Amino acid sequence: MSGRSSRQRERGTPERMSRTETWIVSAAFAAFAISWFLPVMHAGQLLGEIARGWKAFLLALSYAIKPDRLGWFWALCIAGVLGNVAVLLTPWMLRKPMVPIWYLLLLMVSLSNLAWLYAAEMDLEIGYWLWFGSMLTLGLIVLRRHRAARLALAGAAASRSVGTDGSRA
Repeated sequence: MSGRSSRQRERGTPERMSRTETWIVSAAFAAFAISWFLPVMHAGQLLGEIARGWKAFLLALSYAIKPDRLGWFWALCIAGVLGNVAVLLTPWMLRKPMVPIWYLLLLMVSLSNLAWLYAAEMDLEIGYWLWFGSMLTLGLIVLRRHRAARLALAGAAASRSVGTDGSRA
């Protein structure tokens, strides 16, 4: 039996992270932070140089706010900006049970960032891979923890419906 209170089980709040999960989340956050200072792309005509992560973010943010036109590149910039927001919200996502639509949106934003592989005239560098890998890792941990919370909630509901003598309540 875990040290969780019955109130935690009823709400479906996940247990504390294991040491391994804590290490993985810490490593993913470290990789995310480092990616902001490493080269992420050689943008050819777009920037004319190798852009660092922070510069690529500012470029995507400025294009998302004031696009020349709406199209696939604008959507890609929005997904990149939202991916960073999702990473910054991860600590909250790990602590609170979430509505499933948020997981779907997080997954769509994360996977849409793979489209940078096909973006015109861009060679992706190590910073991009650290950035995307950290986003994917954090997303998988959040999904895993959400599933564990749902199973705990289902287990709590099942234990309430069956009495101590094995009869249904």
